[in-house]
Amino acid sequence: MNTRTDHRSVEQPPRPVRQPPPSLVHTGGGTIEGVAQNVRMRTEADEGSGSTVVCDFRVEIQERRSGTPLRLVAVEMRGDRFDGAVHDGDWVRATGEFKRGTLRVRRLRNLTTGAEVSVGRTNVVAIAVILVLFVAYMVFLFGFVGR
Repeated sequence: MNTRTDHRSVEQPPRPVRQPPPSLVHTGGGTIEGVAQNVRMRTEADEGSGSTVVCDFRVEIQERRSGTPLRLVAVEMRGDRFDGAVHDGDWVRATGEFKRGTLRVRRLRNLTTGAEVSVGRTNVVAIAVILVLFVAYMVFLFGFVGR
């Protein structure tokens, strides 16, 4: 009887270096704090003549005492204008809503520099009201005063 066993190695697929536990998968709203990485700024053309400024990056959340990296969270800021600055390595605190695994924020605090970073939208209603008031003023000016 041959008791020889075959010791061929079965190659295992590589495991991810950092896989977040299911309890850290975010939905809804929340606040995160950590180190910004891979900060990218770009401008996207909108329909019509406008454009949107987009800043996206990842925040590395770390264990408070040891500084051991726990996980990465994707963050995105988008608006008509961008005020402030975020760079790779800055410590940031951001509050927003998670959408498809990305934290969408309108404002964050850059704890490294102490600056508040924000995106804004042009208020279309305010522009429309100003335009209507201007037209009404011109009608008044040319209609009644110009006689």
